[in-house]
Amino acid sequence: MTDKKFKKSSLTMSSSQGLKAHKNMTMAIMKKAEKLRKQEGWAGYRITVNGQPYIAGHTTRFVKYPRPHINDSVNEAKETGTIKKSGGLWWAVFDKRKKLRFEGNVNFMVKALKIVSGMSKKQVIDLLKVTVGTMKGVPFKADFSKDKYVRTESVDEAKETGIDIAKRVVKNKQHEKGLDLTTANFIVKIYDAYKEHPNLQRQMDKMPLPKMVKLAYRVMK
Repeated sequence: MTDKKFKKSSLTMSSSQGLKAHKNMTMAIMKKAEKLRKQEGWAGYRITVNGQPYIAGHTTRFVKYPRPHINDSVNEAKETGTIKKSGGLWWAVFDKRKKLRFEGNVNFMVKALKIVSGMSKKQVIDLLKVTVGTMKGVPFKADFSKDKYVRTESVDEAKETGIDIAKRVVKNKQHEKGLDLTTANFIVKIYDAYKEHPNLQRQMDKMPLPKMVKLAYRVMK
């Protein structure tokens, strides 16, 4: 700071956490500044945001300066991601390095994309609709540092079984996760044949998809 009046008695905040965090940090600093003002006998103090005057505190009043420019870390951290249709009612999201970040159905994508992109439910659904009929995928802005929260909130999605995938392939007549229609159809038939044996169906429910495919191949031979 260059203002000599405040040089020894100011608290300076450089915010790069977005508007909501900025407000919380400002309130915390104001509380601390008021405490120090009373303890140290300050005549006043000033809080700056990104080097710009924001609030000045005095013994009798507060002075609020014009709102400074606040960095929005969400926008700064956003990069271009790509979302693609991945068979049936399934989508996959990749970052700019074409690394798969997460995949799921409509409900999962609404939760996930609201977290990493800040889009509303309607915006996410509109984006998913645009992906239909395109092979390259559709670009969108995302903060992939937040996809750790996506995994936390996708516990239900992770519970999907190989049978669920096989039934979806049969229903949509479109391969998914390396499962073709013929094999999927055979897996579903095997599963249905075990209706009289719930224990065997439960075993298939717990079986990972690759193991289920091998079982289908053995029975098909």
